[in-house]
Amino acid sequence: MKTFKNIMMVFAAGLLATSCTQILSGPNLEDNPNTVGTASTLDLINQAEIVSAYLAESDAARYGGINANYITGIDAQWIGYEQYTYAPDDFDQLWSNLYVEGITQARLAKEQATVEGDVDGLGYATLLEAFQLGELATSFGDVPDSEAAGASDAPTYDSQAMVFTHVQELLSEVIANAASANQYISDSSGGTISTSSLGQVANSLKARYYLNTKNYPMALSAANAGISSPNGGWNTVHADANGAQNLFWNFAVLARPENTTPLDSYLEDLVDPSGPVSRQLATPGEAERYAFYYDTAGDYNLAEGGIFAVDASLPIISWHETRLIAAEAAFRTTGDGPARNALNAVRAQLATEYGGSFPASAAAGNQLLMHILEEKYITIYPSPSTFHDLSRTGNALGVRVKTGNQLPQRFLYPQIESDTNPNAPASFPGLFTPTPINQ
Repeated sequence: MKTFKNIMMVFAAGLLATSCTQILSGPNLEDNPNTVGTASTLDLINQAEIVSAYLAESDAARYGGINANYITGIDAQWIGYEQYTYAPDDFDQLWSNLYVEGITQARLAKEQATVEGDVDGLGYATLLEAFQLGELATSFGDVPDSEAAGASDAPTYDSQAMVFTHVQELLSEVIANAASANQYISDSSGGTISTSSLGQVANSLKARYYLNTKNYPMALSAANAGISSPNGGWNTVHADANGAQNLFWNFAVLARPENTTPLDSYLEDLVDPSGPVSRQLATPGEAERYAFYYDTAGDYNLAEGGIFAVDASLPIISWHETRLIAAEAAFRTTGDGPARNALNAVRAQLATEYGGSFPASAAAGNQLLMHILEEKYITIYPSPSTFHDLSRTGNALGVRVKTGNQLPQRFLYPQIESDTNPNAPASFPGLFTPTPINQ
């Protein structure tokens, strides 16, 4: 099986090549390489950042894309995934990367930042930990947390509800202690970047995870305190064609060409103005958005300026997602008016971005909810959150099922857990069993 370094080699090489800084420091380290050294807060944060970019652009996004029907598997094991045939070991790498290379490094960065008195570093490392834990809990359900990341060789599983509570506590710590910080999040050394403050990004993440747990009043409150600028999203960042490549581009061009395609996916059919799926909210501007997402044959737009160009950034969480969370949460709590206003703010921004027509919604009731869910399904592509929304809402949008009569509900627990962790559940739930928050 490929290791984390194999998968991220091109991406990480571009980052590491930009600096000659000694990564480890410590007494006698140069004379005795066996001496235990100390990594700086920055280096530890950079490693956890790489995992955050990996979450947005690699396995989680592609598996989510198959399940949410925004990509199609056409070769090798992806033919099986297209029929929802996964094996537990398909998720080994994702699980290991998140725990070993992500959460462990984030927690070490928190310890080192505390030693250094680095408030910004402590805040950003805490945000990275919260994000990765939140994605794990959303995707898998009950997961190790309190005993994870080196605290135990056989960590117990915390309940999904407990993990989400911890995620919210971590994000609250960021807001309380480093809300205005932007030192680390505004640089590109670890593969992510934002012009927003840590507090705004933390509130947007709070909104996502409150939405995932169906706490709509808190989701609305957090979203309204979240990313406030259309250009203020927390994004992956890539150097150039010879450095830190966009991982969708790398997968489609170098690693696994022709294993997947967006052609004839539900999303491609929906965005194509001449496609077989009609928009619930008529949108002439889809022609312009289609040209950004897809090439003239309906395949990935891998060209310069396309969504998956070799150096294209992708959002980890965006202003658009934040406002669409606010729209749905408002619909479910305060009513049609605030929900419609939040949706139409996104529509107006899309018209500015694509130069096409994105008429405002005048809908009410369930039709308004469908407009919100449809816009989010299209706009946040290729985020794994699209899959999570479908699971949470019981596929209220009616996305086409590829086989059988139900979309997958979760990721499978990995084989490495059943093989090596005696505290793993004796019986793992199947692909179509909702996680506890969706039951």
